[in-house]
Amino acid sequence: MRNMSVFAKERKQASAIYQPAGKKITSGHDAFLKQLGRAFYAAMIITYAQGMALLVVASAKYKYQLDLEAVARIWRGGCIIRAALLEDIRAAFRLKRDLPNLLLDPDLS
Repeated sequence: MRNMSVFAKERKQASAIYQPAGKKITSGHDAFLKQLGRAFYAAMIITYAQGMALLVVASAKYKYQLDLEAVARIWRGGCIIRAALLEDIRAAFRLKRDLPNLLLDPDLS
């Protein structure tokens, strides 16, 4: 969210989607591990969101005309970062080609 904070429009959209957590973990070991796994997954989505947002800016500035759905497909098919999450990222950009940030996609948020 720190990265997104400089983009007023996206920041306002995100504030409608995300609420502050503020919960103390009081569950047992297994529940804690499940929450930790979900937190890690969220961190991976945030990492991809920041990288893709940077590609959007670079594409606009340098007129690359990047197709981010195609970028995710290429990364998924033959790169060291073949994460299954890239299929969800592809779907997000397939549905909304002008998506400014993955954190604004309803399925990934």
